Amino acid sequence: MRRMVLGFWIGVAVAYVVLTLNTASTAFDVDVVPTEANAIGVVERVDQGPLSRMLAPTLGTLGTLRFTKRGWGILTTYSQELTVTAARLAQQAGTPVGVRVSLQVPGTITGTNATGRDGRTLVWGQIPPDAPLWARTRAINWPVIVFMAAAAALSFWVRAG
Repeated sequence: MRRMVLGFWIGVAVAYVVLTLNTASTAFDVDVVPTEANAIGVVERVDQGPLSRMLAPTLGTLGTLRFTKRGWGILTTYSQELTVTAARLAQQAGTPVGVRVSLQVPGTITGTNATGRDGRTLVWGQIPPDAPLWARTRAINWPVIVFMAAAAALSFWVRAG
């Protein structure tokens, strides 16, 4: 019986290591750029690293959005940064631009420079003069934790019996 319990816990440890080492990450970048004939273009990149951004730079961006999600099995983190270059230039010229940005992201907010909240939605009413709009959250995968706790309780119950 002890070997069975030991085997179970070794399996739990291996599963945790596999989940931890097999982190999932997704990055989504959007650049808003001026194009010919007073039009606006949108350039999107999914799961492209900083190197691809350096090799194919987007010049003259009006704004940039970067959204990143990283999952580590029992924990998932989200981060977003939004830079509105055109609004910042207008602020520096003394002509503030009105803006309203709202963001709804799962999890607990761990940091942000949002100017307010509307329930679980973060709200920015203005562009910060010295930094992009940003938010970071983390969400715990409760079903995995409950499963691990149930498996541990079951193994102790089997061991006691």
